[in-house]
Amino acid sequence: MSAWTGPADFPLEGPMLAVLHGELEPHPWRDPSAAADAYGLFYARSEALGWLTSGDDRAPQGSWGMNDAGQPEDPSAWLPQIAWFQVQVTHPLHPERPLPTQAFLNCIDDVMARMGTLNLEAVQLLMPLPNLGDPARHSSIEAIGVLLQAARWLTDGPPSRSAHVWVTLDSGQDPAIITAAPHIREYMQELRQNAFLMSSAAGVGGVGQDAPVLEPAVRDDAWPGPSKHRAAFHGTLAEWSLDAVGWLAGFLSEVAARQGVRTPLLFTAIKA
Repeated sequence: MSAWTGPADFPLEGPMLAVLHGELEPHPWRDPSAAADAYGLFYARSEALGWLTSGDDRAPQGSWGMNDAGQPEDPSAWLPQIAWFQVQVTHPLHPERPLPTQAFLNCIDDVMARMGTLNLEAVQLLMPLPNLGDPARHSSIEAIGVLLQAARWLTDGPPSRSAHVWVTLDSGQDPAIITAAPHIREYMQELRQNAFLMSSAAGVGGVGQDAPVLEPAVRDDAWPGPSKHRAAFHGTLAEWSLDAVGWLAGFLSEVAARQGVRTPLLFTAIKA
């Protein structure tokens, strides 16, 4: 995988890369040789939902440009990779809109459901944060408000769908996450939301012994890698789904940006 530079037709914010870990049981009726692959399915789905950015100035502008997707085979990993998807976030984000991580993972969820039955164990997501540090976003809490509204959808389900998760934020060679981690925890605990209830923070300054470590599945030249500075959090997510994980990633990206993090973050969620 390599970071995309993209065409010059529209402004670029940075790569957003998702890697799914676990197992995928292909649908028995689906012929892999004749059916669309992960790239084709994701492209079609994100275009149909209006998320795909076109290079045509006359066309409506979406939120990302397509880069690539695939299904790696790494059976030796303790959490095997199922599939990966990379897009380029386009256009500076409006101060009242969060990073489209939830939409991104929802599109991926639709693709995986078309391909087979997904047993998801972990998600790794590279998030571009530079635009989130814009002063206009600091003077407004609208993006956080949008996410709090979206959380109501997640918390309206049965309590039996909740899951314990470990969440890691990795800023690579940049130590920004180490300084921000205690404030992120404090901010999350002060907010009135039940989508993710943080129970503890481990490894503020590194990953604690109880926190599982999933090594980055992204090349160092696509972010400030290699991995060096991580902060891990444990908590209860309203449901274990790509929808909920996408919401949590977007929420933590906003909170981290408000605590001064300006570098791309590698977010990892592992089902405990």
